[in-house]
Amino acid sequence: MQISNIINLQSGKGRFFCRKMFHKVFWMTNLASLGLVAANIMDAVVVGRQMGASGLAAIGMVSPIYVLYNILGYGFSVGGAVTFSKLMGKGKDEAAVSHFNQILLLSVLVSAFIGIAGNLLLTPIVHLLGGAAADAAVIKMCKDYASLILWTFPIFMINFVFYEFVRCDDDQRIASISYVIGCLSDVALNWILVVGLDIGVQGAAWATVIGQFVSVLILTTHFFKPGYHLHMALSKINFAETLISFKIGLSTSSRYFFQCLYLIMVNNLLMHFAPDGNLYVAVFDVVMNVTYIGCFIYTAACETMSPLASTFNAEHNRENLIELLKTALLYGCIGSILLGIVIAVFADPVASMFGLNNALSVSAIRAYCISISFTAFVEISACFYQAIEKPKAAGIITLLRNFVILFPISAIIGIYWTQYFWYALPAEEILTALAASFVIFKAIPEEDDNVFSYTLTNDQKDVSRLLSQVEDYLEQSDSGIKQSYVISMVVEELCTAIIEHAFKNDPEEYIQLTIAPEETGNIVVNIRDSAVSFNPFEMQTKRLNVDSASDHAAIDAMGILMIKKKAKEFYYRRYQGFNVTTIIV
Repeated sequence: MQISNIINLQSGKGRFFCRKMFHKVFWMTNLASLGLVAANIMDAVVVGRQMGASGLAAIGMVSPIYVLYNILGYGFSVGGAVTFSKLMGKGKDEAAVSHFNQILLLSVLVSAFIGIAGNLLLTPIVHLLGGAAADAAVIKMCKDYASLILWTFPIFMINFVFYEFVRCDDDQRIASISYVIGCLSDVALNWILVVGLDIGVQGAAWATVIGQFVSVLILTTHFFKPGYHLHMALSKINFAETLISFKIGLSTSSRYFFQCLYLIMVNNLLMHFAPDGNLYVAVFDVVMNVTYIGCFIYTAACETMSPLASTFNAEHNRENLIELLKTALLYGCIGSILLGIVIAVFADPVASMFGLNNALSVSAIRAYCISISFTAFVEISACFYQAIEKPKAAGIITLLRNFVILFPISAIIGIYWTQYFWYALPAEEILTALAASFVIFKAIPEEDDNVFSYTLTNDQKDVSRLLSQVEDYLEQSDSGIKQSYVISMVVEELCTAIIEHAFKNDPEEYIQLTIAPEETGNIVVNIRDSAVSFNPFEMQTKRLNVDSASDHAAIDAMGILMIKKKAKEFYYRRYQGFNVTTIIV
């Protein structure tokens, strides 16, 4: 019998876990994304209504600095979180926590250096961002805003790292709450400082910084909660290890590098070639802020998918990986289409919200709405391949969207047909989605004939069927007699213990099993079950009295004791509402 003929039985039932895990996180992540949308656009809304096109132009010219923050912030935090999830999925919690502390320390050091250097070179930086062609009032507003944002860069970076790692440590609730409260603080302070106290763009900058600080304070409470793994400690930085994580994160965050160059290029183009430079840059800033509204659904899908994809990838769980990608694309793309229609219908009041009441703004917003669903497809696909450690596929998609297609079209239209510049974005996104489709479908993980997977019901008879399949699999594999014996014992004892001691005879109770060999010669057994919180390794296994009826349950735990003795490593954690047990033999 070929191994490929006996793996992946009970196909389809395992999707139960993927769907439940995705839905549990997705709605909370949407809440956080909405809060982020409010914070991201509030500077422009308040400044635009209070100071008009000149204020919006200043905010728009400084926006590349925020893009720089995203490059480094997502590079360190997302890449580090992918590595953290992978290590946790393999039961290496100490290495995972150490990696978190290394990423945190390195990101703070890098951001502090950039903040100091940025302030020392503030004047040439403002000129580079488009200030060379701006009037003195706009330049002063740019400097006032940028200086404070640069000095406080480490606060932004800590928020990035805390948020991603806390989510991966199975505390999505506090992560979402921190973002929402931090963003609402930003929103409220914008009205108080800019409108109420009339501080101007500096008030908008202070509102953003304080909002970030509030978010960090809330996230810090996670480290004092029992039952989680993350804690802060001084760790020596392993530069090779952290740079590998940064490289993983950079495959997606690199799009912000191109976005930074794109914003600089467009601001300078519009200032030089548009009939009214200040107005066109202001409208462009409005469109960029509307993109925050347009992206919140597919951003939530990406953030929900990323840690789950890393976990499933570490488990060699292809079925759930494919189901996860389909689910994220379904929610992200359809949600974005509906959102785009709503924004297009209400484009006039949206433009008025930013203090611009003209036909140019409305046309620009509606042109952008054409592109939202195509952007969702590209972004979710790139995020997926980043999470499963295929940076080449993610990098190609990112490069296509943010450089190869984006720059030539924008430059040509910006120079020769400036009045139609707003239609460059949908043209770029449609072309990118078509080109990326070829990369995406070729990079989907192939079936691995060496990986065994099976989804059990809560029927004890199903365990017998499973054991028969496991034995056939082990006979066809390269595992030794001793290793095969231990694996069979692990599967039988753990599945039986879960069914007898944790399940409640509910129709939707499942155990998902994967067995995967490693290059080291070890074999990893991953078991995920839908029972209430149940750690089989905490079952009492000492001083058993086999003649006592009261010790009947403890007798069942003798098999667990044998697993502890025979396995090289064993690990349990409660993750995304399910029990996950990992045994290395």
